[in-house]
Amino acid sequence: MGRPKGSKNKARTTPRRTPTAPPALPELVTPVNTDPVHDPHDDELDALEAATLGTELVDEGEEYDVDADEEQASSPPSGMTLAGAPTPEATTPRQAAGDALLGAIQQQTDTLTRMMPPKKVLISQFEGPTAFNPTGKRRRKLKSVVFQNGYRVNVSTLHDREIALINSGRIKPGQYINKIVTIRREVGAGGEIDKLFISYDNQTVDQRMTQMSYWKDFEELLTKCIAEAETRKTRLLARRRAELR
Repeated sequence: MGRPKGSKNKARTTPRRTPTAPPALPELVTPVNTDPVHDPHDDELDALEAATLGTELVDEGEEYDVDADEEQASSPPSGMTLAGAPTPEATTPRQAAGDALLGAIQQQTDTLTRMMPPKKVLISQFEGPTAFNPTGKRRRKLKSVVFQNGYRVNVSTLHDREIALINSGRIKPGQYINKIVTIRREVGAGGEIDKLFISYDNQTVDQRMTQMSYWKDFEELLTKCIAEAETRKTRLLARRRAELR
């Protein structure tokens, strides 16, 4: 394509820029060390002298105690404990915000706990002072399983004195109290009494009235059976001694 009309080659009128020289950099002056040349052997001599005299030279005409320097080095820096943990003064804003959040949660939990109704405890779950357990002991246990007229004896309905009589081991099998009470036992594999059966007839009113004339409660029944068993044992020993003479 041809050049458009009116266009002419005109000479460039913009003057050219003359390159300028970069600014001069300051001269680097190398410091001259006027101190004498450091000899490594001097450190060894100083350490040897410090170990011998208890002091260490720091500079000409100045010396300090090595023990004081070690004590200062062993002391923890400010804001740190001996274990290296930060003191409460060095708490960060994030830690402060976390502590405030935990405090608010704990306060809310305490408020909800106070607002909750008291927990209901059934009479079968209540563990405290009762007529059978006036001291409120919680670890009352029988050494053997006891049955009274075919029913298993519950430890929660026994007095402490009755439990002590059963666990004493003085209850012997046999018939007691005019042959009204019969005691039978089963020995376990370890040689201990596994089950103890105490039975007496109380089906009729006459039988119950007769029994009331001999004992008034379970404790008195056990006490009379134990006393009668020990009396029989004493008589048996006396008879054998008499036979040996």
